[in-house]
Amino acid sequence: MSLALHYIDTAQQIIESYNGTTPLAPVIKNFFSTKKKYGSRDRKTISNLCYNYYRLGHALKDLSVRDRIIAGLFYCSNQPHFIIGEIKPEWAEHITKTTEEKNKVTGYNLKGEDIFPFIDQLPEGIDAAAFGWSHLQQPNLYIRIRPGSEKTVNKALTNAQIPYEAITRQCLKLPNGSKATDVLRINETAVIQDYNSQQTGNVIYKLLAKNKGNALDRISFWDCCAASGGKSLMFLDMFPHTKITVSDIRSSIIENLHKRFKEAGIRHYQAFVADLDSSAKIPDNAVSKAGFDIILADVPCSGSGTWGRTPEELFYFNPEEIDKFHNTQFNIANNAMSHLRSGGYFIYITCSVFKQENENVIERLTQSQLLTVCTQQHLTGYNDGADSMFIAILQKY
Repeated sequence: MSLALHYIDTAQQIIESYNGTTPLAPVIKNFFSTKKKYGSRDRKTISNLCYNYYRLGHALKDLSVRDRIIAGLFYCSNQPHFIIGEIKPEWAEHITKTTEEKNKVTGYNLKGEDIFPFIDQLPEGIDAAAFGWSHLQQPNLYIRIRPGSEKTVNKALTNAQIPYEAITRQCLKLPNGSKATDVLRINETAVIQDYNSQQTGNVIYKLLAKNKGNALDRISFWDCCAASGGKSLMFLDMFPHTKITVSDIRSSIIENLHKRFKEAGIRHYQAFVADLDSSAKIPDNAVSKAGFDIILADVPCSGSGTWGRTPEELFYFNPEEIDKFHNTQFNIANNAMSHLRSGGYFIYITCSVFKQENENVIERLTQSQLLTVCTQQHLTGYNDGADSMFIAILQKY
């Protein structure tokens, strides 16, 4: 058996044993951990075949697993590949062409709307076809440089000969697979953070700096779905004198946050565990009677704006889950809102493109609370090799 066929057979074995209930990355890692004969090039090639299979999303599902693996490699590649040259030599010279031109060669008529078919769930303003096409390519790696570390980070990357593009002074774009984490002091001098995740910070800064002015040095801030604390860390870098409180649903999540904050040099903050989906109760010492000045809720969501990084989630996604996310998101936001002071701001963020998880949650919140919408917008990443996100900022009155 040729090496190309061996790679395809191995990828098929992984795919046929995978059911989507766990992330694909650790499944592939575990597979290779028991098969020491595979070198790094073998592992990379086979992993790429698996991911490209899922990058086709809901398109071409009538193909056999083997044929879909080959199609995925062809459509997702923009450089010559030895497997295509051996298995589909008639396609080989067309691999650098556009998707539309590749369709003429394969006869498959692949469409962006077939890759991501949940078009009826998208709001106006999102290009469904472009968003679908974007899943064929893995998004870029983005880094946010922490204040005062610009020279240190740029020098470290340059010395390590790691290519990068400065989008702004703080935001760097790197190719996927870059070994930036090997040469940077992650969390201390730089943070791995997607471009549009960083853009949410710009939206927040512009609105708060305009409306609160010098009072920003004296604000209380609660990140109520903090996860590992990325948004809190960004907020502190923008407004360093903020009194920070963080929470999430599991103690293990908060433990990871403690580790990250320690690496980032953050020592003064409150942290607790709370399930805001079912209750508004938080520790008595977590908030003053007046309530928080700002509450940020980066709520659990479908993650549909990040499926370029985890295409297996697109492949296995059941649209019936959207309503469940909507209800959880509303419950969290509505419960957290009871701890927001009058005049305070509520920041709602998702990495979803679905209207039901975004605009519809905001509409429902404004019907149940005394709120005004200051801004709401989709931060689309399909033209920038980035994730797509949604942010809304509301003020309580």
